[in-house]
Amino acid sequence: MIASEQPNIYLDLESISTTNHGHSRNTELIPEVRRLVAENHQLLWRVRRLEKACAGQRVSNLAIERNISCLFNTAVMEISRRDEEIFRLREKLTSQARNLEDTTVLANYN
Repeated sequence: MIASEQPNIYLDLESISTTNHGHSRNTELIPEVRRLVAENHQLLWRVRRLEKACAGQRVSNLAIERNISCLFNTAVMEISRRDEEIFRLREKLTSQARNLEDTTVLANYN
């Protein structure tokens, strides 16, 4: 085939738009992507800060729970101690009352 007889494969190039719509759309989206990436970084930073705060609160809550437990146990022991003291004092009072009755009966008998 002679060069002049070859079909021109580039004849339809002029009818194709030289504007790349995909490229222009990507160019339009670049500021939005940058904004979203910056927002994502901010949100990740906030999440890390909140996770640290939560961890600190967990430690505080455990300390408070431990303190309340100790206070409760102390209160239970103190109530038990006072109950024993009340029981002991009642027995002592009852014993003294009996002794007083016995003394009164003996004094009246004589």
